[in-house]
Amino acid sequence: MTGEVIVIAKWDYTAQQDQELDIQKNKHLWLLDDSKTWWREGDFLIRDSESSPSDFSVSLKASGQNRHFKVQLVDNVYCIGQRRFPGMDELVEHYKKAPIFTNEHREKLYLVRALQ
Repeated sequence: MTGEVIVIAKWDYTAQQDQELDIQKNKHLWLLDDSKTWWREGDFLIRDSESSPSDFSVSLKASGQNRHFKVQLVDNVYCIGQRRFPGMDELVEHYKKAPIFTNEHREKLYLVRALQ
């Protein structure tokens, strides 16, 4: 990576494991590695939707290709398809335990590790 890259946290994040840090919304963070090879299968990030500015996308590293899932914010509720969640943390925790996608070969994709 060349040059200094600073990103701004879009949500509060409460550490789930000892090696993680709590992050407050709007906090400025330095990006240490932006190479394309540091993702592992199941790694994910949540970003603004490119096609719908008021919505979000979950981008997930999967074998073969990355997958993107649209998250709509409707009446302060986060929705993927017919599923509804009171917050982004609840959505993430659900899809760590239940597959966010199952392909035609019955392979299931789960959210494993949030990229920070």
